[in-house]
Amino acid sequence: MTWLGKRAAAAFRSSSPVVGRLGQLIADGDGRYLTLNGLFAVVCRIVGTGLVTLSVLVMARLFGAADYGRLALFFTLGFAVVLVATVGLPLAACRLIPRYERLGQPGRQLGFVVASLVTATGLGGVLTVGLVSVLDLLGRHAVLAPFDWAAMILYVIGVAAIRVLSEVARAFGRPTVAALADTVMVRSVVLVGIAVVVLATGELVVGGALWLFAGAHHLAAAALLAVVGRRLSWRLPRQVDRRWLRAFRWRVRVWLSLGASLMVTPLFYFVLFETDMIVLGLFRPPAEIGLYNVARRLAEFMQFASHAIVPILLPQIAHAYARREYRRIQRVADLANGLAVAPAMILLVLLALLGPWVLGWFGPGFAAAYPVMMLLCLARLIDILFGTATEVLAMSGQQRTVSRIGLRFGIVNIAANLALVPPFGATGAAIATGVTLIGWKTAIYLACSRSVPVETCLPLRLWRARPANVRERRG
Repeated sequence: MTWLGKRAAAAFRSSSPVVGRLGQLIADGDGRYLTLNGLFAVVCRIVGTGLVTLSVLVMARLFGAADYGRLALFFTLGFAVVLVATVGLPLAACRLIPRYERLGQPGRQLGFVVASLVTATGLGGVLTVGLVSVLDLLGRHAVLAPFDWAAMILYVIGVAAIRVLSEVARAFGRPTVAALADTVMVRSVVLVGIAVVVLATGELVVGGALWLFAGAHHLAAAALLAVVGRRLSWRLPRQVDRRWLRAFRWRVRVWLSLGASLMVTPLFYFVLFETDMIVLGLFRPPAEIGLYNVARRLAEFMQFASHAIVPILLPQIAHAYARREYRRIQRVADLANGLAVAPAMILLVLLALLGPWVLGWFGPGFAAAYPVMMLLCLARLIDILFGTATEVLAMSGQQRTVSRIGLRFGIVNIAANLALVPPFGATGAAIATGVTLIGWKTAIYLACSRSVPVETCLPLRLWRARPANVRERRG
């Protein structure tokens, strides 16, 4: 424990037993690692989320609820296309790139990156054409009428390339560069482009905004490729014959198989958090989609801290579980809960008090989304209070349990949205999504409690620790 850590622990301990415990957690090695990296990740997350929210604000005011709803719906559909087109290869990069580097096989690193990019971008373009054709058959082509085919295809290709290259950069030990390019650079370029176009021409149509997004994603992909390219060995094999091609095709099949096996969790999260937008796009007018998307974007601020610390949390839990150090897992879970719950509670109070005023920033009529926003905020708060149950369960070798629970509640979410969205619109979508989220996290928590002797639910953890705190005060 460093001098600074001891002083911090002593200062916290003198104020109250609860806060003193937090000081002890911050002072030890795991606590320092998680706190410092977590705070840095939270800062990056705040900047990225702030730029996303600013771009939503600008576009909502420029285009109005209807055209902004069309753009938001296409972004959701485009993300679905990218998720399928990448075939789980970005997640496979986190395993394969370090492995090939450890084994001294730079040629396989290069082959994996090239194969992933070709697969993701090529399949993404083809699936985009298929998506528009399906919407034509369903009679909903008018929803995407303002957008050019070329812009839609280029946007999906750019997003797919970033998704692959950002995970490759993280696998090479450059997570900050990946985060900056993925969120900060893209939104910054878009906002600058919007300002330039509006100042030069006096207006910007929603179709032009999609072109800006497509260009920004390609610029960010080029920047990531330059960073990743410096870590790759560009030496080609001395002889490319049938034997080499046969071995390469076999490796591609292995990569695709591994990627497909890792797609379950991302697909579930997409079904859980994006089904509402897709069902709204099928049954409701674009203006209602725009109102709902603004409401859910504001509600997502509830989880920015927890999402920021998860990548740092996972290796800590996995390392501790490998040694069956359950007390260490409990310490990490306690600290993570403290870093996640406090910002969420503060934001919930602020949105409850100032929600209509904040929604009014986005344009006339957006204040009507206040009830939907509060429903989504409450559901996310309950999710956060259950803590790191998902991460603890997954890192303790229970991935199949997580997948089974996710599959069941993914089906529940689709059914609930199809039942509630047509008659109740955005309110029905918020209820369906919130109930599914709470039910899913409850099932995950119960499975975690049965498998691992760690209490991840913050209210229960505080309640069970209460007698010890009382004894400490009396002593």
